Amino acid sequence: MTPLIFFCGPQDANYGGLRRKGGEGERPRLNMEGCLPLQTMMQGDGPVARNCRTIVWGYHKDARFDRDGRYNLFNLVADPHASVSALHVADKLAALGCFQRVFNHPDAVRQTRRDKAARLFDDIPGLAVPRVCQHAVGKPGGITDSVLEGGLTYPLIVRPAGLHGGEGMHRVDDAAALLALADKLAADKDLLLIEFKDTRTADGLEQKLRIIFIDGDYYPRHYIFSDRWPIHARSRGGLMRENEAVRAREREFLQGFH
Repeated sequence: MTPLIFFCGPQDANYGGLRRKGGEGERPRLNMEGCLPLQTMMQGDGPVARNCRTIVWGYHKDARFDRDGRYNLFNLVADPHASVSALHVADKLAALGCFQRVFNHPDAVRQTRRDKAARLFDDIPGLAVPRVCQHAVGKPGGITDSVLEGGLTYPLIVRPAGLHGGEGMHRVDDAAALLALADKLAADKDLLLIEFKDTRTADGLEQKLRIIFIDGDYYPRHYIFSDRWPIHARSRGGLMRENEAVRAREREFLQGFH
């Protein structure tokens, strides 16, 4: 197989955040926030393990590559909001011209920014896409001006850019509530302002559905239900753990997706 280079780099606010993970009796693995953990998953495959190496920006400062096009490059930096600097380094690496193929190109990663994705999908017939804008730290005019410029309507979800799993996420119903919230939030992070869409089921449950697109095809990841907002992956430990009928709804969806 073609030798493979995995590239990863730390988030902008977490430089050097490379951690060793793995409990007792588990194979140790490296984890870096904002990067896909694919290299540790794929290294369980013998041919991959023998033909790959991982380059970490800031750690492997003397890495060199033969310019003979005999490598493939797999960029693992996956957070376009929190890993701007690492993606810039991935750009330079991809532009060296010594790779046959570049997987997960940094330009493609940037298209997954929440504000860009909203515009990208906006013209798909039958798809309800909430408008999103990113309010930059220190932007003149204030946060309510960002709402007006983005054409957003209340209620809104407000969350720090680059955080996941519901961390730091709030809902506001009007401009007064938004201003009050903005005064309480840290002033060093850009904020994502997202139109709130009520997607509750007919029986009043919050729902979260995730689909993965790979090489033009799509695969269901999960279908989570909760009796409270916000809903995220950890919500599975609430209503779904207690209610077999709700778990059966997810199972039916996953098994009958295609």
